Amino acid sequence: IYLNGFTQFEAQPLANGITVLEGDSGAVLKAILSWTDGQPFLTQKLCQLAISSSQGAASQPLTIPPGNEGYWVDSLVQSRIVDRWESQDEPEHLRTIRNRILNTPESAGRLLSIYQRAHEGEVVADDSREQIELVLSGLVSKKEGKLCVKNRIYAEIFDLAWVKHQLNQLRPYAQQFDSWVASQKTDESRLLRGQALKDAQLWSQGKQLSDLDY
Repeated sequence: IYLNGFTQFEAQPLANGITVLEGDSGAVLKAILSWTDGQPFLTQKLCQLAISSSQGAASQPLTIPPGNEGYWVDSLVQSRIVDRWESQDEPEHLRTIRNRILNTPESAGRLLSIYQRAHEGEVVADDSREQIELVLSGLVSKKEGKLCVKNRIYAEIFDLAWVKHQLNQLRPYAQQFDSWVASQKTDESRLLRGQALKDAQLWSQGKQLSDLDY
């Protein structure tokens, strides 16, 4: 069952809770949804952060000038969610998604590879076992026949640099692999041979790797 996030209409009751802001609470909510795509937990968390962050030293409500709601929410997301996200992830949400992807070494490489291509907009949804696992993690969703990153917060935190780092942590031949890909897969001097190939084949047993790894 594929579930969609809150629409602007469905999330409207949340706007009533952020009227403590001196400004257009509807515009603030719209900016929040542009980051969360209506993901329920993140939407409610950002609304709560908006309330707590709006209180000044004298407990006076923060005034957001008209037209600046998006910029204010962008700054809030960056400072209170994205920056040092692992330590700020309370209650835990982002770490749960990360762990679901990485905690099974046998499939982590394959899941990361599919997610990497989804981040680049190149994955046609086929309901394979691996794709379903990614959807169930909450990290991606199906849109118009393709797998897409669920929302901007996930895309910002679990970006392509994060994916590359995780894959390099998994691959015992990461340096050769990166050089081979950088050469447009033409530099045969980077291919594994002899004992290095045997070691890689032994390491790969029982694992689901990306097509490029194979």
